[in-house]
Formats: sequence, C-alpha cells, structure tokens
Amino acid sequence: MLWGGLFYKVRAYFKFSEINLYLQKNIMKCERLVHEKSVMKKVACLIVPLLFCFLTGANAYEKVATGDREYRKNTRGEGALTVKMIEKCVKLKHNMDEQYGTAGEEKSDLEARDRELQYLTSELTEERERLDPSDNAGVEEYNKKVELLNSKTNEYNELKEQYNAQIGPYKKQAKKFDKECKDQPYFEDDYEAVVKKLGYGM
Repeated sequence: MLWGGLFYKVRAYFKFSEINLYLQKNIMKCERLVHEKSVMKKVACLIVPLLFCFLTGANAYEKVATGDREYRKNTRGEGALTVKMIEKCVKLKHNMDEQYGTAGEEKSDLEARDRELQYLTSELTEERERLDPSDNAGVEEYNKKVELLNSKTNEYNELKEQYNAQIGPYKKQAKKFDKECKDQPYFEDDYEAVVKKLGYGM
C-alpha cells in the first residue's frame, strides 16, 4: 500500500503539471512494480523519471506545450522556426522585395547604359583607325563623339555610385535572410498563421 500510494501521489502531481503527457507513461510503468520485492527497483523506477524531469524539464515542457513540436531556441539552433522567427523572416523578405523593386529598375537602366557605352567605344575605336589627321572636319566630328562618350561615362559612373549605395542595405538584408531564413524548417500551419496576420508571405 505504501508504494502504491506513493505512485498514486506522483501520478496525481504530474496530472496537474504541464509535463503530464511527457512523464505519465513512465510513472504508469512503476505502478506495475508495486508487488516487486526489490525496494531498489521501486525507488529507481520512481526516481529516474523525476530526475529526467528536473534535468530536461525545460525541453519536456516545450515539447508538450507545443504538441510534441521541437522549436529552436535561437535563429541558428536545432528544430523548427518559431512563429515569431517566421514572422521576422516574412517581413524581412517583404522589405527586400520592395527595395529590390526600385533597385531592379535602376539596375536595368545601368545595364542599358553600359551596353551603349561599349557600343560607342567600339565605334570610336574603329573610326579612329580610319580617321585622316589632315581631315579637319573629320577630326572635329570625332572629338565631339569623344566628348559625348566622356559625358555619358561620367553620368554612368554617378548613377552606378547611387545604385551601389542603395543596393548596400539590400545585400545586407539578403545575407541575413540567407543565414537565418533560407531553407530553414518550419511548420506549415505556423507559416499560414503568419501570412494570415500580415496579409502577405515569402
């Protein structure tokens, strides 16, 4: 009766604790040892789950509280992303997309200007090879094209500096996204809850 009553009290305690489901199976196994003659076996059976509780209580609580789901403690830990982590990733990706939308247009403009400069440079190189130094009109026309090329090159360099300054924060965010969010595991219903809350996803 002593051991049976003790096991009953332990079960009753865990019945009202947050880690009930996690430990109750072990406690139930101990009840079968009520008629076991070896006192040490009874004590060991009772102490082992209790020690497990104290040593891994935090993890046990988390698994039970989240329905046996294992969430990570930090962005690079083991387990799935938490809802808060998913929300941060979705917001980060959204900001990146907005920044890249503007930067993408400027990048296209720069690429078009770069192709134009390459074409003009090639044309002037060929024209210079054919140019007759004694042809004053031809030399003057050539010099005007060189001035135009220099002017376009300066404009291109200024726009490129502006683009690099704008794309800097995007690259920084992209690096953070790749490190903390890209290819990281998460539960689909957690992600759907975030999308529902924010109104957009990744």
